[in-house]
Amino acid sequence: MSVSGATLIKADQQATNGVVQVIDRVLYSIPDDTISNYIQENSRLRKLAMLMQIAGYQDSLDKQNITLFAPSDAVFEEMGANFTNLLTNASTIKALFRNHTVNNTFYTNGLRILDGGYITNLPGTKLPIKINQGVYVSGAKLVEEDVSLKNGVLHIINKLL
Repeated sequence: MSVSGATLIKADQQATNGVVQVIDRVLYSIPDDTISNYIQENSRLRKLAMLMQIAGYQDSLDKQNITLFAPSDAVFEEMGANFTNLLTNASTIKALFRNHTVNNTFYTNGLRILDGGYITNLPGTKLPIKINQGVYVSGAKLVEEDVSLKNGVLHIINKLL
């Protein structure tokens, strides 16, 4: 069990004034930023922000309780002319975002528990989880993990899903 990415170490420890749950790290307050705001403000996600604007996908990324696996700018730069072609097709951009979005929040602690299993993206594709000197989702490595936001969690990844 986890809460905001922290793993429960000892459950239901009785105290004189209630019950204590011991976790493995400090919990910080959740920022006011939504996933779409974070994308717009992050210097590693400028191309993703551009795609979000072109497709008008901000509202979809502001839904509650989602996880976004966000490809870094380096991923799109490797696409070359294919990225330029992508800029002209809003429906393909929306499909790209849906492929990288999962209902519910999955922090890395939760993904580690799922090693060898999978999570399902919005179109219904099973994304395999692998732990091997890092966390991988469908072959993409999480290069920045557990960005807690108002409406979910974001992980920056090193390739498209």
